[in-house]
This record gives sequence, structure tokens and C-alpha cells, in this order.
Amino acid sequence: MILEREILLLQCSSCMASVKSLSDQSNYWSIIRYTNLESASAYLDSSDTTVALLDCVGEAEPSSALKCFMTRYSGICWVALLSKEQLSQKEWSIFVVTYCYDYHTVPVHDDRLLVTLGRAYGMNELRNMLCLPFQKGEVIGKSDGFRESLSKLYACESKCLTLSGEAGVGKRFLAGRWADLHNISLLDFSSLSSSFSNAKITQQLSFLKNKSNNVCVFIQDVVELPEEVQSSICSLLSMNVEGCHFVFSCSMDSEGLNGCSSITPELLSYLKQEWISIPSLRARGQDSVLLARVFLQRTTRKWNKNILGFSAGAEKTILDYSWPGNISELNDRVMVGVSRCESDYLEASMMGLSDNFVTEVHHDLSLKKAREKAEAYAIKRVLDMVPGRTGRAAELLCISKSSLHRLIARYGIRR
Repeated sequence: MILEREILLLQCSSCMASVKSLSDQSNYWSIIRYTNLESASAYLDSSDTTVALLDCVGEAEPSSALKCFMTRYSGICWVALLSKEQLSQKEWSIFVVTYCYDYHTVPVHDDRLLVTLGRAYGMNELRNMLCLPFQKGEVIGKSDGFRESLSKLYACESKCLTLSGEAGVGKRFLAGRWADLHNISLLDFSSLSSSFSNAKITQQLSFLKNKSNNVCVFIQDVVELPEEVQSSICSLLSMNVEGCHFVFSCSMDSEGLNGCSSITPELLSYLKQEWISIPSLRARGQDSVLLARVFLQRTTRKWNKNILGFSAGAEKTILDYSWPGNISELNDRVMVGVSRCESDYLEASMMGLSDNFVTEVHHDLSLKKAREKAEAYAIKRVLDMVPGRTGRAAELLCISKSSLHRLIARYGIRR
């Protein structure tokens, strides 16, 4: 077995005895040693590492910082180096089971370690064969724009963070990921009405803070917040409550928000403290196919269906489609396709997508007519995609449910 790879060795232990017998250079590997989490993070973010070593010999217990680090890079196959005494302790046993692929007790020898590393690399290859090339931390995506946004999110330590992007790009998911990374409980205020007073928000925060030292409040569609709620949020932010973080979701870009009359100047100043833009799915290239494969694998396993994958035509259609509903729409269409599929491969038509998208030529140059046709077409397409679920359709269209019903009646759309 020949590896000939660079392998990260993160030494959390101050005791060097555990790794003295491990050669920095051999026929199989080149060890890259780091002794702090920050340097190791910089290396991992700039490399395609899939397997790494973690030396914890002599440490009393896993630190919270180490757990956060391991959560962030949980997509890597970690091999822990521990003493037998550590392994007999409950804290370390749980840590290894939770965060590591395998472990070795000291002293460590090249031959034994080579076998374990070979298994770890083999597991990674198996993931790739199953179309499960998860990114570090199981956040899936390889496009440069998305990876850049993800790096900014992981590095963010601000108490007030805004995630901007179209509906369906995964802002709520990424907020939860950020909270997990920092060991913070997430409190989801996805729908705040004018009746949601400062007292009610404070009550919710107090309830959660009794269970955790830190809390992250996620607020969806900040542009739609009533002025009273904006005032309540600003009051809480001005208190600078210890351990309280806010993550806002915004469908506008930074420049568009400047001219938005529905946002108060005070809240606007908070929103711009830390701004991260999440790219749309159509701007992420091959990520649409990668995500579709993952959704297909998860759905077929959940529903116990034997589907080998997408047809070549389906993958091309997925890549070419504009995905106005982004990741949410992709997931919904894959589920629809799986429910309809009775063959070995999933076709585009089973997901409600045609192999050839033909742009309609509008002979009427009236801008009003063009808008109406575009609206009606978008509504019909979304209703076909999620039949009988007007609430979900309204969410994909980024409008309220009442507005959707009004437009359905205006255009005479059959459901």
C-alpha cells in the first residue's frame, strides 16, 4: 500500500513522547505538524485534506475549543492518538466516538498506523463512489464563491451577523451551522409579527439562557419586520447581553438595503456590522449536481427505493436549469422525482423538468404584459412542483400566501 501523501498532525498535547516514534518522512507520508488550532485551520482551509491525525496524549479532557474545531472539520477522517488511561475515561471515549474515524493508543508505530490510514482513505474513496463528497463540516459545496462565503462565516466572531441571499440558498441552515460551530443554542424567530413585543423576545431569551451559556437568535426576512419589532430588536442589541448573538436573514444585497425604506437606520447599522453574501445555486456551477446527488441518496435511503442515480440527460438539465427556488427547490424536485421513479435512473421529466428549456418569445413588447406572463409562468411552475402546498409555493416565490392566492385568481391558474 502506497500513500505518499501529506498528513496533518495536530498536536494538542504538550507531551512529545507520543509522536517521537512517528517518522516525519517515510515512503508513505509526509507529516505536517501543527500545535495550535488557528494554524491547523488555515492549513485545512487551503488544502484538500481528507485524513488527519489528532494527538491528545496527556490531556485531562477535551476542551470546548477542540470540540468546536472538530465540529467545523467533521468531514475529515480523524485518527486520534491517546493513552490507554485516557481511553478508559468516559469524556475521551465519547469524544472519540463523536468526532473521530478511528484511534490509536501510544506508542504509535508506522506499520500499525499505515493500516489505519489506509482504511481511512478507503472510506473517503467509498464516499466519493457513492457521490457523497461532503465538504468539511458536512456543508456541501465546492464553488469558489460559496467556499469563500463559508470561510467568512466560520471565521466570524461578531455578535451581530447578516446572511444575505435569495430565498432557498440555505441561510437558516448556515445560521444553525454557525451556532453549532460556536457551541451556541439556536433560537429561531422565523416569523415575527408586530405583536411580538420586546418583553416576549426577552422572555424567550431568558428561557433558553437558563439552559445554555450562549444563545443565537435567528431572524428570517429582516426586510419584512414591522417597525415595532425592529425597535425591540435594537433595544436588545443595545443592551449587549453577554452570550447573546443575532443572525439576520436578508433577501436584499447590501446596496439595495441602503435604499430600503422599511428598515430603520438604527437596525441598518447593526445589519452591516458583519455582512456575508450567500451565492445563489445557479451561480455555484457544478454544486447543483453535487447537491442533487446527495439529496437523491438521502431520499432513496429514507424511502427505501433502489435508484442508481441520475441519467446523463437529467444531470445536464440540473446543471443548465436556473433554479429560481435555489436549494429548496432542488430538494423538492428530487423528492418528487424519487416518488415517481420506477426505473434504475432518475430522468429530468420525473422531477418536472424538461430536457430542453425553450425561452418563450414575447411578441407583445408591453412591459406590463411581459411581467404578467412571467408571473403567471413562475406561479404555474412552482405549483406544479409542490402540488397542494400553497404555503411552500409562496415561500419559493418569495411572496405571502395571501398574495399568491390573489395572483392565482387574477391569472385564472388551475391548481
